[in-house]
Amino acid sequence: MMTLIGDVMTTNWYKEIKEDATKVNEALEYYNSQYLEAKAELKDNGKHLQQVQLELPSLFEIRYSQLQELEAIIEFFDIKVKGLRSNLYQKLLSNSQRALTSNDVKQYIDGDKNIMELQLIINDIALVRNKFISITKSLDIKNWQLSNVTKSLCAGINDVIL
Repeated sequence: MMTLIGDVMTTNWYKEIKEDATKVNEALEYYNSQYLEAKAELKDNGKHLQQVQLELPSLFEIRYSQLQELEAIIEFFDIKVKGLRSNLYQKLLSNSQRALTSNDVKQYIDGDKNIMELQLIINDIALVRNKFISITKSLDIKNWQLSNVTKSLCAGINDVIL
């Protein structure tokens, strides 16, 4: 499901991944390409101050929405890990020939192939999420800088060099 927001084509990757978790690699490719676009947007080569100020709120909204979607995808996989851990915990306690402590069971669970695969997926998504955190922080700093430049211009300091 693709929609157009401003000049950015977006996909509801959370919904796609909920329906088919194997699409996570496609989503990560999409978000990595969006990250590169967002980095380019941070450079306002040749744009007038007012144009940058007008564009900033929508840029922030788009990138913050993408960050929130990445957070939701991570939570989706966290929930899957918790469910899998619970099932494995019950199986290990009920099917074990010897008495296992909780720590023994947790160690067996942590070494489970499926748990490790999901944790690696979560780690990959978290890496991309952290890139979007840096973009939103950069946009926030840019807003602060633009505010200070505007205040300087209003105060009559016209020879501001950026």
